[in-house]
Parts: sequence; C-alpha cells; structure tokens
Amino acid sequence: MSSTSPNIKTLTLSLKKHLHGSSILPILTASFDAVATPDIRSRFDNQPFDVMPTDPDLFIDLRGKLKAGDYDGVLIGWCLRGFPERTALFEEIVNAVVESKDAKTKLMFCTGQEDLGKAILRSFGSEAAIDNE
Repeated sequence: MSSTSPNIKTLTLSLKKHLHGSSILPILTASFDAVATPDIRSRFDNQPFDVMPTDPDLFIDLRGKLKAGDYDGVLIGWCLRGFPERTALFEEIVNAVVESKDAKTKLMFCTGQEDLGKAILRSFGSEAAIDNE
C-alpha cells in the first residue's frame, strides 16, 4: 500500500462500558493489531463509541459523532445485535447510522470481541489486502 493512501476511518459502537465498566478501545486495538500488519494498521483510524442506553442524549451524541466523523465504516458490536432483549436498541442504532452515513460508509458486524479486527478487515479487504479467513 502506498504511504500516501488516505486513512480508513472506522467507528465501533459497543456496549462494553455499559455492561462491564470499561471502554472497548483497548480490546479493539488489540484485536486489530493481532490481525493486521503494521503497514495496514497505519492506514486505519479505528475509534470507539461507548453506547450507554441509559444516557438520555445517546442518540444526539451518536448522530453528532457520525455526522462529524466522515467514517468509512461503522461496526456494530455483538452485544448490541446478538440479544433479543436489545432488538429495539439495535434497530434504533442501525437507523441512526443509516440516516447519518453517506453512500460510501460500510456497515460492519462482529461475532464478539475477538472478531473486531477481522470484521473491520473483512469490510475493507480490497483496500487492505487481507486474508478473509
């Protein structure tokens, strides 16, 4: 990859802080570092967004972050989509993302924390030249 290539900017939406008291950022970083070479890692700007369902400003904050961020991809974590009792929250989040994104923004999904890095690379395979196991 050319060092002049633009960065690929992603936003990961996670319930980790709400459920376990800490941000997804260290896990996101470790998961991505485990599957991406240094050259590929240098092309990505992976940012977290801690979804706090009890925050009355959640969707104001999320829509603001999405509009200001110009993200190439938005990853919606497993804890948001994998549980029937969170379906309404998941639907609201998906709709907020769809309403806020431009046509080039990719929606991504993972199967858990260990899959965060692979999910990002799966979606940007041609840009990142990765092995899609």
